[in-house]
Amino acid sequence: VIPTADITAQIKQDKLNNYVIEITANYLASVDRLTPPKNTYVVWLVTKENGTANIGQFKTENAKKVTFQTLTPFEPLQLFITAEDEGKVTTPGAVEISRLVLKNVQLQH
Repeated sequence: VIPTADITAQIKQDKLNNYVIEITANYLASVDRLTPPKNTYVVWLVTKENGTANIGQFKTENAKKVTFQTLTPFEPLQLFITAEDEGKVTTPGAVEISRLVLKNVQLQH
């Protein structure tokens, strides 16, 4: 859907063993330019303990670089981004932009 987008993620554990997640998207097109147009990009977290959860939204308007950061007590298994009509959805829609499956990740402390 977004062939030119370059999306990366960094995950670290803080002193309290929470997971600090930072996602960077370079050249992510504005959601209104998608076919069909959408209103927002939603970031999803998949964990063993908590299942799949909406953890926030990317704010972008054809920005060269957009970042998203959050904190969670649950160990991340996957991160993915969907294009949605609204930001407060509780289940992911069909337009998936990117997915990162984490396997045996060496976390930085």
